[in-house]
Amino acid sequence: MSDDTYPVSLENPRSDDSVRARSVVGVDESGNVGDGVFVTVAVRAARSNGVELVRRLVENGLRPFRHKSSSLVRYSDVDKADRRRRVRALLADLSHSTATWAAVLSASPLDETAAAAMYAVAAKKAITNGLGQTRLMTDTVVLRDGQLVRGEHAQALPRQLRGHCDVSFERNICPVYLAPLEQAERTYPQVTAADYIAGSLREIAEQHGTIEAAVEQFDYEQPVRFDSSWDEPARTPSSVYRLEPIAPIREKRLKSRAIAWLAGGAITPTRDPLDRNRYRGLTDTIDDPVVSNYVTELD
Repeated sequence: MSDDTYPVSLENPRSDDSVRARSVVGVDESGNVGDGVFVTVAVRAARSNGVELVRRLVENGLRPFRHKSSSLVRYSDVDKADRRRRVRALLADLSHSTATWAAVLSASPLDETAAAAMYAVAAKKAITNGLGQTRLMTDTVVLRDGQLVRGEHAQALPRQLRGHCDVSFERNICPVYLAPLEQAERTYPQVTAADYIAGSLREIAEQHGTIEAAVEQFDYEQPVRFDSSWDEPARTPSSVYRLEPIAPIREKRLKSRAIAWLAGGAITPTRDPLDRNRYRGLTDTIDDPVVSNYVTELD
């Protein structure tokens, strides 16, 4: 199956505008609490390559839909060293895939504006690292794990994203839309991968004492150090979209997440659970046996 048949459905809650995005950038972070290292990672993959990304997560024992980086260690038989090995194996696989990624590292803590600039730059770099690939010039949703709270935080990321992915960027590369999502790291594989990579990079950086040492010894070119000159807020922020709500299946929490990903929507508490699986046709059409078996066995 190609999940390109089901683009991510977005709607602007303040207007009648709707978008069907065929490329996803998942953004997640690790750190920014007290002293230490703050890491933001963005992973981009087209909807048509989402099944491939899930398979790479599954084959490397990272258990998408079921776990994220912290819960894999806390609630399973995997320790931190084993998790690092699995993430390195995932990164090796991604280097031979159509997915692209970027990472930004900084000393913490950063204020809301600087952290938002890190998010925006990581997302932009994940997109531009894929230039030259087919089907890149398409509507792209930047999925941020968690909600944008009110106040300065709610404005910081939309302004920074619009500042970096401006009209010229959208005209020449791709239109970009912002959508926050609770539990995104357990719903969309792009955010799952970003969550694992961010946690692993933070551990590596803290082991080596300095960000420069960590970036220098790392096997990949994607990680860069944060530059304060990246603070480029636009006067008019990006609109904040929401994903189309998908009703969960009663007592099938994990499978509901997988179905939300396949359908290009989001599980929401405002929708009553379904007693029967109306989405069986989605899972039945996954043509990758590894992913099909994995999703089928989710409870």
